[in-house]
Amino acid sequence: MRDSVVLTLAAAPLVAATWALRLACESEEARESEEGVCHGYLAHPTLTLHTLIFLTYVLGFWAHSLVAGSTWLLDAARPLLPISIQLYYLSHPRAVHSERMVIGAALIIMWALRLFRAHGRRYEWALSSKEDWRRADLREAFGKWWPAASLPVAFIAEQGAACARCLPLRSLAGFAGAGVPFLPSFEDESDDVAALNVDAPLGLADTGALAVALVGLALAFKADEELLTYIRSADKKKPPVYTEGLWRLSRHPNRLGEHLWWLALAGAACCANGGFCPTALGPLIVCFGDASVDIPLLDRHVAMRRERIKAWMAYAERVPALWPTPGSVLRFFKPAASEAKKGE
Repeated sequence: MRDSVVLTLAAAPLVAATWALRLACESEEARESEEGVCHGYLAHPTLTLHTLIFLTYVLGFWAHSLVAGSTWLLDAARPLLPISIQLYYLSHPRAVHSERMVIGAALIIMWALRLFRAHGRRYEWALSSKEDWRRADLREAFGKWWPAASLPVAFIAEQGAACARCLPLRSLAGFAGAGVPFLPSFEDESDDVAALNVDAPLGLADTGALAVALVGLALAFKADEELLTYIRSADKKKPPVYTEGLWRLSRHPNRLGEHLWWLALAGAACCANGGFCPTALGPLIVCFGDASVDIPLLDRHVAMRRERIKAWMAYAERVPALWPTPGSVLRFFKPAASEAKKGE
């Protein structure tokens, strides 16, 4: 109960700031102003959003970690930030509501519910019981410098990754350009918003992006359920490494589902833009970083456990880290009994 209250309070400042800006900048006088907070909010919505996230989400969560002695809130609240970003764009006075925006909002909610459920069940809803091992290792490595180092290393880094992944939501809100200083919209030097033609009907590309997003959600959900069943199994003879179900297709099928989902969102942004748009680069960069840095780090963490080394090395030799290969696809569809017989 206490963790739920903390989580709710953690999300409140960003949501409150979003609605306060919306109400303060609704008047005609505020819309015509060429300076001040309302001008920044209306002319540079994404830059304003990043500032709000830093002042509420980053600094607030950092302060909580200093008091609690743990960064558990970052993982527990990870689903909340994309929802808050979607709410910000939905409520923005210059947003152009469309079918794509509504579908994107629904998908964001589905994604957040899946991730929150998976994280909660993994820790049996004791959200503050354990800190992510990566940040626990960093805490030990930085020692007494961790309170200061954690701000850029953990919290600002989390904001950067989340905001990059969510950049396509800007395009789905009808805003052209990337909305960040290094990729501005060049329509007007004093205005970062250039409206897209959101009246264009949904097409085959939109259908393809939606299908990939749903497949990604289903894949991640199923993989999480399989892994949780294995972890909670009381069978003393269970193998040290889970290699069944979707985990025969990829060593990280839940991450594969996540990548498919975010890449589908990038594709939806391109559909809204009528072609490739800068906002699609956000998920592409984050997915590349996850595949090239975080997944190898996770593999090394798992392989370092003495009781798993041999089983993990054999598993890693035949199953790809993320994207399935023809061999792993064939093994996935091969009956388990046939594969067991072949190994005898």
